[in-house]
Amino acid sequence: EIINEPEWVMTAFPYWQTSKIANERFVTFVRSTALFIKARATQPVTVGSATLSDLHYWSNCDLDFLQFHHYPATKAKKLVSTPVANLGYKIPVILGEFPTGNTRIDANVFIDQMHSNGYLGALAWSFRASDKYSNLAKQETAISAWIKLHPVGKP
Repeated sequence: EIINEPEWVMTAFPYWQTSKIANERFVTFVRSTALFIKARATQPVTVGSATLSDLHYWSNCDLDFLQFHHYPATKAKKLVSTPVANLGYKIPVILGEFPTGNTRIDANVFIDQMHSNGYLGALAWSFRASDKYSNLAKQETAISAWIKLHPVGKP
């Protein structure tokens, strides 16, 4: 991962009052960095995009896959319902972060939603973090149950 959630400091995003970096400059940095890494390593290259709607910034940056993070309102059961095919990207897309704490949605529901909509995968947040969105131990049973229902190589 080149960088995690760069959108928070880009000029198009009014979320934080910090010094902003021009969108075009950040996109150029990501593309240049991806090309630099690919010339010297074999590991896949991506960016941890803050949201699904921000993926378009990174879609032409020579990445191996796109990833976004999704933290729905804790009181609502809002999931990503857009099929990956409808996004129009030519490379795979994964859900790079979803909450395991401070959520009413079990991990297996997040994973199943991504799977049924054609996403390449879904990664739970977080194994070691101690923020309010992390409680992997609480979700371990749900994740294990999903894995048992979907063995590797089986749809």
